[in-house]
Amino acid sequence: MEIKFTCANMDLGCYMKCKRRRLRLLGLQLIIVSIIFSTFVYLSFRRLGVFQRKHLTESNIEVNDIRRNLPEGNNIFSEATLSDEFHLSLNNTESDIWSGSPGLKNGTISMKNCPVDWPLEVLRREGEDGAIQLAQVCRKQNGTGEWKCASGWRAQIGNSNCVYTGILLRSTEVLEGPDGNGSLQVFWQMSDKHQIIFVHLPHTGGTSIENSNLFDDSAKIRNISDLDEDRFKNYRKFSIVRHPCSRLISAWKYLTQESADIGDKSWAARYKVSLTSFNDFVMTALFPGGPVHIENQVHLRTQISMLFDDKKQFRLDQLLVYERWNESMAKLGNILHKDTTKLLSSYTSSGKICKEMYTNSTWLKMTQIYKMDFCVLGYSRVMDQINSFPSLIGSQESLSNRFQNCMRSNKENLQSEKQLLAAKLMKEKESCIIYTYYQKQSNIAEKDIKEHSDTINVWKRTWSEAGWTPYVLSEDEAKTHPEYDKLHEKFFALPTVNRKEYEMACFLRHVAMAAVGGGWMSDYDVIPLHIPTCVEPLNGGRYTVYEHYTPSLVSGSGEEFTRVSKMMANIDWRGNPRLLEHDRPHVSDMHLFNLFVKNSSVESMLVVIGARDLFAEPFACNRTWSYIDSTIKPIPPRFTQLPWVIHFAHASFGTWREKNVSSLWPGSPWNAVTLRHSSVRPTVMGEAFDFLRSTCKLV
Repeated sequence: MEIKFTCANMDLGCYMKCKRRRLRLLGLQLIIVSIIFSTFVYLSFRRLGVFQRKHLTESNIEVNDIRRNLPEGNNIFSEATLSDEFHLSLNNTESDIWSGSPGLKNGTISMKNCPVDWPLEVLRREGEDGAIQLAQVCRKQNGTGEWKCASGWRAQIGNSNCVYTGILLRSTEVLEGPDGNGSLQVFWQMSDKHQIIFVHLPHTGGTSIENSNLFDDSAKIRNISDLDEDRFKNYRKFSIVRHPCSRLISAWKYLTQESADIGDKSWAARYKVSLTSFNDFVMTALFPGGPVHIENQVHLRTQISMLFDDKKQFRLDQLLVYERWNESMAKLGNILHKDTTKLLSSYTSSGKICKEMYTNSTWLKMTQIYKMDFCVLGYSRVMDQINSFPSLIGSQESLSNRFQNCMRSNKENLQSEKQLLAAKLMKEKESCIIYTYYQKQSNIAEKDIKEHSDTINVWKRTWSEAGWTPYVLSEDEAKTHPEYDKLHEKFFALPTVNRKEYEMACFLRHVAMAAVGGGWMSDYDVIPLHIPTCVEPLNGGRYTVYEHYTPSLVSGSGEEFTRVSKMMANIDWRGNPRLLEHDRPHVSDMHLFNLFVKNSSVESMLVVIGARDLFAEPFACNRTWSYIDSTIKPIPPRFTQLPWVIHFAHASFGTWREKNVSSLWPGSPWNAVTLRHSSVRPTVMGEAFDFLRSTCKLV
């Protein structure tokens, strides 16, 4: 029997009560249906992994960054290890999940589930403008925090991010690097309505253009290779450039502001940008001389790196000039046949602020690190000509040719610098040069900086008194190597449990040695004892390690240092049990030399004694080196006095806490107390050298 609820044939009062009851009942029914539907949607998305957000905090999901603060050294799952592909289509979704991002249309994220016991996490964050930032991370369930990027996502070089090259994100796209490693951020804005594409370089005044009526429809972001599509043939493509001097100032000011995006503030805090003056930032933070490579920070990157494609071709229609703003806006209006009068402004010249902010030293460094921008864009590197700006002309062909010419000129200059350096070092080789390598690192305590400086000074003194010419290399020399960029990128991608800067220095010292033509190199905590003065590298110049597989003292020709650098950069470390540290992937030069010695890729000898071994035996001039094991490689007969050098590694100092050095070494200036901490390393090194040379009458 069907029951119908009706309010007919009632008086007015009953009728109104009846109507209200009916409306309440209908409302309750709608609520129940909505709850059921919402629950169904939630469970469906949860099944797909959309709401999995384990181990996440607000601090490590940041606006304008896809995913930061993940531990370094994790690789990407291969296609073969993943299955169950599915697609999540966005298609103008306006639900709470996506917050109605205005620039996100018809994008598809291709995702695959992770292997067993590696749950998929889909991370998202809505920015103030509704922008969606997503990452997909496979995280191990054992609580170690180990993670890998899910299929289709790539670990971004230098930032420990997972990035995806196909999703339409805000007006930013993450593009894969030219060799498939790393990623580059390029800012785009596109209007189908006006058929224009704007390449927005950071800190060039482009925000006012993006906010104008030229882009009053939805923006879409495309890969630079898509500019060849038939659909964009009639689109006008343009960008704006700015004098590198004022653009760098603008970037620095932005990075010191509280209003900066969370990711940028995190980066600025890491490098203490807000705690330094502009000139200190340029001299101590930016490479060379500092840890920050400009191409790894989008606000500091060269402009030409965002204007030319992988083939070094310029494919835009017009390049406008910030310093010629009103002229540029008028030109833009003529090109587009649009009214751009609202974009006219009273932007001031860069000249005054640049002259006020820069010293001679910071100006010189700025022109060096942005030399390709100066060369290609046409700005003058002379401060007195700072108000001389490039014109608004330049065809695609002429700018592409200019880029090629500047690249050629830059390589020739590098080669010239390398030749000058080689000539200088060749002259110094007349007095037997010994190299070491030091690159100042960021975020280390002042006491540690002082210890490094004091140790290097002792290293210089002891080797000089032993008849050698000490020379401290840095990344400046490594950069003159013709394959520096490629090697640097590959080294950076190697996993490590140590500080990345430290491990990079360990690798790049070999590149620096290759750049200067090879020879002898020691750690700066190594002092000479019996090494023959001016001895030529042994084994015919083949790369040789003199402390078994620890590269505290090495030698070889320039070609050999290049060969070994490439071997390290191209190592296949995945799945190698010898390249693990506490069950985590770890690739260091010492681990690699252990492999290279075992497979005879390099020569190995043992003429180095560690400080802890030296101080563990009773002192005697004829006994200090008598127990050294030289069986790994026979020592040539003319080299009978061992050890050649003493290695004062940090690890040595911790072993002396229970040793009574003063009783073993009567007359020595040390005791167990003074030898407990590595902070006394420079003092002990110098005193050991002086004590041994004077007591044993070493010449």
